[in-house]
Amino acid sequence: MFWNRPNTIIFAGLLVLLLSVSEYTLAQESYQYKGAYQVGAYEGEASFFFIMEEKDTVLNGFFNLQHADPKSLITQEDNYFSFKGSFDHNVPTGNWEFNFGKYHAADNHFAEVSDYQFHVNVSGIHQQATGSLSKGKPNGQWIQSIYKVENAKRTETLFKSTLHFEEGIPQRNFQIQNEDMTLAGRFLREGLAHDNWELYSMETPDAAETWQFNEGRLVQIIKEQEGRNQIVEVYPRTLPKEKVISLDKKYLAIIRLTQQLAADTIQRIEGNVNALLAQNASQYQKIDTIFHAFDSVQFMPVFKVKVAYHPLSKQEIQQLDSVQRFYEIAHKRSKALVKNTQLNLLKFTDPNVLFQLATVEQLQQSHLSFLREMLAYWKQGVLDYIPHEDMVKQLWPANQSIKPVTVQYEEEDSLITKTFNGPALVNQNTDATGIAALYQLAAYTYWSIDLLKKELEEKLQQEKVQQELMELEEKLIAASMQLNQHIDSLQADTKGATEKGLKSIKVTAKKVLSDYSAMDDISLKPDRAAELITCFTEMEKLSSQVAQLPAQQEELQTLYTDDVWNPFTSTVMSEQVKKHIMEAYEEDLIPYVYNNINDQLSCEQVTTLTTLLVNLYDRMVALRKEETDKLERKIRKEDEPQELLRLLNVNTNPKSIEQ
Repeated sequence: MFWNRPNTIIFAGLLVLLLSVSEYTLAQESYQYKGAYQVGAYEGEASFFFIMEEKDTVLNGFFNLQHADPKSLITQEDNYFSFKGSFDHNVPTGNWEFNFGKYHAADNHFAEVSDYQFHVNVSGIHQQATGSLSKGKPNGQWIQSIYKVENAKRTETLFKSTLHFEEGIPQRNFQIQNEDMTLAGRFLREGLAHDNWELYSMETPDAAETWQFNEGRLVQIIKEQEGRNQIVEVYPRTLPKEKVISLDKKYLAIIRLTQQLAADTIQRIEGNVNALLAQNASQYQKIDTIFHAFDSVQFMPVFKVKVAYHPLSKQEIQQLDSVQRFYEIAHKRSKALVKNTQLNLLKFTDPNVLFQLATVEQLQQSHLSFLREMLAYWKQGVLDYIPHEDMVKQLWPANQSIKPVTVQYEEEDSLITKTFNGPALVNQNTDATGIAALYQLAAYTYWSIDLLKKELEEKLQQEKVQQELMELEEKLIAASMQLNQHIDSLQADTKGATEKGLKSIKVTAKKVLSDYSAMDDISLKPDRAAELITCFTEMEKLSSQVAQLPAQQEELQTLYTDDVWNPFTSTVMSEQVKKHIMEAYEEDLIPYVYNNINDQLSCEQVTTLTTLLVNLYDRMVALRKEETDKLERKIRKEDEPQELLRLLNVNTNPKSIEQ
């Protein structure tokens, strides 16, 4: 086993002890390792020399690492690689060569056996990087090449880059080419881009695109288009405050924004030079990653250029932090609204919802998209290098209004155009410029989406209430019809006070239903509908109790009557007992119940009256067997129903009856 760590190699394998002959290791022993080894993502068979310094292993001398898999080559594809070079005390130095291949056996491959070795022709893509390093930095000429290989022969150059370095700094002339284009230019001794960088097409002898540099400052870009030269001014004059940076993706973004701010119309640098530079950077990055695994110095070439420097202030950075928060919340909310299934169904029947959703989508496509782009530039570090004053005004897409927002959408077969003004809170005109204007835009976008969110959620709530109400009202109508049918069936066998009481219950039910229908505030109707459903169910119970009153009264009359022997007539006579209790029941309490039903019945009283009738009957049955002399003396002179109920100990609490 073996492991890699900075400046240290620990391994187990074949060690060959050699006597050092190099001048710097005269007093040290040099060792050679052969076996499995891994550098970063590359694992293969290695052969290299090293020395020991203070118990650390230090690469020193020739180094070779390679990998090839013949089985994969024959059956599918082999990812071959080979690294060859040398180290001086862990620092890569001297000539290095890197080879990478994606090979498969040629379709008509020729195979031969020689000296017990099997040779197979291959096809695929081969990448090679060769050059020299001094003290870990590229020095002299480096060539990066990508070739197409067919049947063991190079057939086409897909990419080639030739750069000259002095201690890691690119200098002199360079050339980068692919299948279609060739870019040629040069650097000053400090690595600054200088003079004309010309891009040639394989189809024409003249330059298709020229970047004119003056000691690192890109003066203008000349692009040949349909036989005419289009000139894009970038930094035509000396920069008042400049900074030297690398020619990378950030620089290209800076140039694009700079010329957009300077031009009346948006002109974009569309890519051929950019693509070649990006491809070149990708090839060097691959080698840089390998050297980085050795803990070596940075290998990537730095193409230096000059740009105008407009550093962000502390206040502007704080404003951009707020823009980021505004954007993240608004983006999340708008995405949720646009994807809401209920809203997307509702928009087909509600024109206002259709307009609101179309407005959200417009804010996504314009405002949020612009904010996302500007925040990306900020994170990339681009905003430190462009003037901020008219940034929003110049970069905002043409023919679009920041506020109010013009929205176009289809409604049935018509194209509708409407205006969304946004919330009044942030809809006032402002003279803000630069990053402050970007902050105002972000705030307006955030509050606009917040307003639309609230309006749409309120609409959803109304729809939810309406749906629930429809279901409740269906149950309410059913409960009303059932109550009427129940009372009608009871009235057929009743008369007098009982019939009148049942009719009063029916009239009361009709009135409360009519009052419900006249309610204006729809938000209150669901609760009231639920109350009425319960009320009608309780009225049904009350009507059943009222219908039983005549029979119960007869039962109590019989219960409170005794057969007594009359010696004077020599006959058995019926005599009512506990007269005061029966009088209280028949003359005060039952009329009291009927009066409540006929004159002032409400949903709030129904359950209480039902409970009263049930408990009153049960109590009257129980009192027949109890000692009531003292009770009778108390109720003899009492006619107040509530006091009589108290004296008779009749519970009117609805919870006292089992449901």
